[in-house]
Amino acid sequence: VIFVSDVLVEIEFEGLVPTDFSWILGSILFVAIWMRVYTRSTFLTALCLFYILFSVMVGMFVYKLILNILFFDFIHLLVVFLILGIGADGVFVVVDAWKQSKEFEKDEFNRLAYTYNRSAATVFNTSFTTMFAFAVTGLSALVPISTFGIFAAICIGVNYVFILTVVSVCATSYILL
Repeated sequence: VIFVSDVLVEIEFEGLVPTDFSWILGSILFVAIWMRVYTRSTFLTALCLFYILFSVMVGMFVYKLILNILFFDFIHLLVVFLILGIGADGVFVVVDAWKQSKEFEKDEFNRLAYTYNRSAATVFNTSFTTMFAFAVTGLSALVPISTFGIFAAICIGVNYVFILTVVSVCATSYILL
C-alpha cells in the first residue's frame, strides 16, 4: 500500500457495510428456512431465531455494561454468524433428543428430563470448547482481536444458558401441543 488516508478507508468501509449486512440477513434467512424444514414448526423456528439473536443482545449487555468494555468494531458483528450456527445446532440437538426420548420413555415428564439431560451434556461439550477457544483469543495483545474473543465467548455462554432454559422448555412444550 503506497497511499492510505482516513477518507479512503471510510469510503471503502461504507462500500463494504451494505454487502456485509446482506450476508448477515441472508444467513439468518437460510438458518430460518432450514430450521423450519427440520422442526416443521414456524412458531418454534421464530421463537428459536429470536433466542439466538437475543443471545447477541444479552451478550452485548454483559460486554458493554457489566464488563465495561467500550471497544466495539465491525469485526464484532461476525459473532452473529457464530451464534446462528451454534444456536441452530443447539435447537437441532434438543429436537433430536426429544424425538429419541420417545423410544425410552412414555411419560412426558421423563421425556423432558431425558431431553434436558442429553441435550445439556451434548451442547455443553461443543459450547464450552468453542467458548474457551474464544476466551483464549481474548488474551491477544491486539485490541480488536482480544475484544472480539471476549465478546464471542460471552455470547456463546449466554447462548448455552438459553438452550438449557428457553429452547428445552419451549421446544418440548410446543411439540407436546
